[in-house]
Amino acid sequence: MSERGLSVDHTAVWRWVQRYAPEINKRMRPHLKMSGNKSDQVDARKLAQLLRAGLLSPVYHGEHGTRDLKELVRSYEYLVEDSTRVMNRIKALYRSRAIACAGADI
Repeated sequence: MSERGLSVDHTAVWRWVQRYAPEINKRMRPHLKMSGNKSDQVDARKLAQLLRAGLLSPVYHGEHGTRDLKELVRSYEYLVEDSTRVMNRIKALYRSRAIACAGADI
């Protein structure tokens, strides 16, 4: 909200939550489906029933080449995140030992 120029006191929001949460819970509880114990067997049975009834719609996962490309991009992003995390940890270690390190150089 601060990016829109608004500031909200957190205690005001907390008071609102404390005041209205029980009422929201009371009104929503009957609409929430309580399924009890769930297992893969229950899920498989439900999916089989939906499939027999023709209520499942197909999902497009893309072509094989597209999936491979997406997997490569995702792997690259994970590598970048991991290397950034390691660099930040090393820099934090240097700073804790009062060793100067600036920029991307360690």
